[in-house]
Amino acid sequence: MTDAERMKEWLTRVADDVSELRKKPRMGKAKKLAAIRQSYDVLSVMIKVAQGTVYMKGISPPKGVK
Repeated sequence: MTDAERMKEWLTRVADDVSELRKKPRMGKAKKLAAIRQSYDVLSVMIKVAQGTVYMKGISPPKGVK
């Protein structure tokens, strides 16, 4: 699996998680908000990895980014 595929997988997971939250009308507002924040935290980290400003174990920044 390439680094780009790993990043795409994480981004897909974030999108799926947020989408699933919409299907849980009985979930408390506080729990839903916490889950959404966690998803956006993951998204924020993946954007930084893609930009090469942070590193994640097992995922390198794209080639040409230092």
